[in-house]
This record gives sequence, C-alpha cells and structure tokens, in this order.
Amino acid sequence: THGIAAKSPKDKRFQPIMDYFSQNPYFNEVKDVKTMAEFFGYSERYLIYLFKKNIGISPLQYLITKKMQRAQELLANTDMTIKGIASVLHYDYYYFMRLFRKTTGMSPTQYRKAVIPDWNSRLSEHEN
Repeated sequence: THGIAAKSPKDKRFQPIMDYFSQNPYFNEVKDVKTMAEFFGYSERYLIYLFKKNIGISPLQYLITKKMQRAQELLANTDMTIKGIASVLHYDYYYFMRLFRKTTGMSPTQYRKAVIPDWNSRLSEHEN
C-alpha cells in the first residue's frame, strides 16, 4: 500500500511553521520569505518546497493570506486606525491598502463598514 508515504517526516518539519502562524498575532519575525527562511532555519528554496508540498502555495502567498486575515480581525474587532493596522503588520500604508483591496475586493474602510454596521457612529476624528 502507498498510504504510509503520505505521512512523511516532512509534515512534522512543517508543523512548527503552522504553530508559529497560529501563535504569533503579528508575525513579527517573518517579514518576507528571506526572514521566514532564516527564522525557521531553512534555505529559501527548501522553505518554498516545504510550503508547496504541504499546503500548495508559496510562503509569500501564505504570509500575505495570514496578514490579511489578521487585518480583517483587527478591522472588525478593534478601533485601531488603518495606518496602525498596516504598521503592526509591517506594511507600508499604501501597499497595505492595495493588498487588502486585492485580497478582499474592498478597501479597509469599506470592509470595516460592512462588518460593523454602526461604524460611522463610532468613527473618531483620527480615522481616515
């Protein structure tokens, strides 16, 4: 049978990466693929291989996905400004705006208004 091959030790090596992303809300140590590879102790090529093999996408795609999920949580559950959210996720404000719109189909402000019906009444003068 070929069933044994599916549970290869490579998946064990991938587990700490999954754990890291579930336990660190702002992913401070992994700003890009280079720092991610250094942090986990792999070459960039091997890290890319591990990601493709285990979840079928590149480390960069995964990082962006996780950061955009976190941004959505912060927009929905906090009063942080959009600049503040971009900052804690280690993004330039304008790049963050573009990425968020590309990922969700709406701007962070539109997203916030969609998930928080009374957002306009809660707006502070600091929000942009």
